[in-house]
Amino acid sequence: MQKKSDERVRIVKLEEIDVSVDEILDEFIQIAEEQLGGDLKKMLEPLRKAIREKKVGGWVVYNNQPLGIVVCAQRERNGRINFIHVLSSYQDEELFTMLITRAVAELKKGGVTRIVSEPFVAGDDKPVRKAFEELGFCVLERMVMSRTLAEKLPEPVVPPEYELVKWDDKYVKEVYEVIHDANLTGVDQLIYPEFKTVEGTSRMIQGVRAGAAGPFNEKASLLAFSGSSLSGVILFTQHSPEEGFIAEMAVARAHQGKGVGKALLTKSLSIAREQGAKAVTLGVTKENIPAVKLYCGLGFTAKQQLSAYIWED
Repeated sequence: MQKKSDERVRIVKLEEIDVSVDEILDEFIQIAEEQLGGDLKKMLEPLRKAIREKKVGGWVVYNNQPLGIVVCAQRERNGRINFIHVLSSYQDEELFTMLITRAVAELKKGGVTRIVSEPFVAGDDKPVRKAFEELGFCVLERMVMSRTLAEKLPEPVVPPEYELVKWDDKYVKEVYEVIHDANLTGVDQLIYPEFKTVEGTSRMIQGVRAGAAGPFNEKASLLAFSGSSLSGVILFTQHSPEEGFIAEMAVARAHQGKGVGKALLTKSLSIAREQGAKAVTLGVTKENIPAVKLYCGLGFTAKQQLSAYIWED
């Protein structure tokens, strides 16, 4: 029987909680792996460590034990709600609303003018969606797409005047610039406002390189050049030894529509399969029609529906 919250439930700062929230994280991992597959335990370890060391902000709903947590962060005027989960035996709209409302209020109190959240919800996402919508957030639909590598892959066809080369750290500044340029007018900069500046983009990509989306796979990460100019990039990480993840793929606007993205993706998939990967996943915004069309054309199918929530002052 589902347990309901009562008047004894209170909310406290995550940094001030004096008991472990490991049960909440462990249950999230179990449910999420059932929904998505893959090994998510390693990906959640940095969050678990940050919580233990009281280096991350957020809130806990608490009775005689922690029932749920929300994790949030602020950088200048941008706020982000990164994680939310309530124990399944206690899940109801009240606890989700309590957590999200408090996180939003505190971020606004800190002076943010924009809040973004793209949480993966382990279980039913309706209470989370309702809470965000009631707080005035708009919604962008996202999805996780996947492709098995057991099926035949198309041969990479590199367009004339372009060349694909392996990842090289010496081009990292050009990588930031290409990803920034590619996202200046795209829908993804609504979800990731960091893309609006080269500096913000560099912070995001440094996080990818440091393992924020799983260990970085340099061999399956590629650069596309037109002459001496970097025109496109694909960043490949590992959710597990057998499951790869496309953390970012971008083609500079002047080079879009010429087959560069398709060449990068097909070559990267071929390398990943040679390394032993059995499947690859990626995330995409449904409104990004060219990207969705590319992925569908290369055999990717929708695996999980997600929502991104955006508020602006």
